[in-house]
Amino acid sequence: MLKPVQFILLLLVFSLLPSCGVQEEPRSEFTTPFKRHKIDLSYRLGDTFSVLRGKDTVVYNLHYNRKTRINYIIRDDNDTIFQGIVTKHRGMYLLNRPLPNGRYRISALKFTDSTVVGLETEYLQAFIIDGEVAQGNLTPMIVDTSKKYVLEIDRKLGTELFENLLHHFNEEKLIIDRDFYKHVDLINSAGQIVNMPTAEDSKKTLQVYPNPVEMILTVVKSSEQDYNYRIIDLAGKEVHAGILTEDKTELDFTRLPAGEYILTAKETRESVKIIKK
Repeated sequence: MLKPVQFILLLLVFSLLPSCGVQEEPRSEFTTPFKRHKIDLSYRLGDTFSVLRGKDTVVYNLHYNRKTRINYIIRDDNDTIFQGIVTKHRGMYLLNRPLPNGRYRISALKFTDSTVVGLETEYLQAFIIDGEVAQGNLTPMIVDTSKKYVLEIDRKLGTELFENLLHHFNEEKLIIDRDFYKHVDLINSAGQIVNMPTAEDSKKTLQVYPNPVEMILTVVKSSEQDYNYRIIDLAGKEVHAGILTEDKTELDFTRLPAGEYILTAKETRESVKIIKK
């Protein structure tokens, strides 16, 4: 993998390109995305978050397109620095950006409750991957190097690649609006926060909101594991069933009669009572 000195030289070259009038494009592209469950990153961070960078505070906005599943991270100067379908693996959030040629550019970020690593733009991360290819560190993943560095994802080598990529960057202080954190969908038409999960709720694998529900119930799972779920009424009749694969799943309760229902999952012993208004 790239050594610190090599990384510093890469940063220097990268910083000089615009002043030289050179619009160099990274060469590395992936044949497929890093396949895991697709994530709405705004659920993790809210619509806006800030990062302390030296003495400055940099504000970022998040936008999630529900149709394409693409997350956009936009700096407060309206520069989109990352975009892509987000998947989570080994504590990393991987942004898989579809390219016009059908391939993908993949970047990595890592968030804790108070820090973030890797917000130095997709562009720079792609150049670091170029350097790894040029040094022969990713040979088993290479499909073609004639014009582009075309790679296919190998789970083990890909994990090592993105974990090492993040080691090039320093942790930065992350500031999230905790009153809004994770709960955009919990604000009603009057601007009031409703059904805010309690500390006890946060320990559960499955959560639901809003509860009571009138139309759409959102089921949230805190594990990457898929869950086979059932929702039954108090007479034991099944009204919903399926597999929870996403972080958030929306279920239509519009046509169900008012009353109490129970959500259970085969893989967990938890049960959640749901009230339909």
